Amino acid sequence: MKKTAKFLALIMAIVMVFTLAGCGSTNDSTSSNEAATKGISKDKVKVGVIHIGDPSTGSGYTYTHDQGIVGMQKNLGLSDSQIIRKNSVNDSDPTAIESSIRECVEEGCNIIFGTSWGYMDTMEALAAEYPEVIFSHGTGYKSNDTNFNNYFGRIYQSRYLSGIAAGLKTESNLVGYVAAMGQENSEVTGGIDAFAMGVNSVNPDSKV
Repeated sequence: MKKTAKFLALIMAIVMVFTLAGCGSTNDSTSSNEAATKGISKDKVKVGVIHIGDPSTGSGYTYTHDQGIVGMQKNLGLSDSQIIRKNSVNDSDPTAIESSIRECVEEGCNIIFGTSWGYMDTMEALAAEYPEVIFSHGTGYKSNDTNFNNYFGRIYQSRYLSGIAAGLKTESNLVGYVAAMGQENSEVTGGIDAFAMGVNSVNPDSKV
């Protein structure tokens, strides 16, 4: 959890610089460079978070991800009013995703985190519409090298370890693996590969 908080804090630090980098006049490179060096003042930072669930449940993916947001807020010294959460946003409903993101923009957010895979395409489209806002998408692979990026942990490492556990535990040498999406998803493919490698490392006779 501490690593997640530090990671999000690092993202915010980088974002502060990038956001101001484009705020200066294109006819005044000196003032633009000065602005980029200074970054956004802390009281001007406003963070939007789009969650697939409700972190108040106290468990699960959304809660864990939100703990990173809580850690970021604490590390940066942001007030509660500087964090805008949109909870239980269906990641298979583009209209709901778009509405939540636009609400964040209207409320003054200059960085928006989308914490589920299904938010990616909508975030990409709105990043083009709102170049002054940083869009940071969790688990995805798309970016535009300006104001739309993605982030994720090294989940394949834990998949490998869980494969070791499964390889040691199986009595039939047949190990099942259920993935959230198909092979077109790089996270799924990498996770299966890592899991199978973990199984094979302790039980070469097994089959995934």
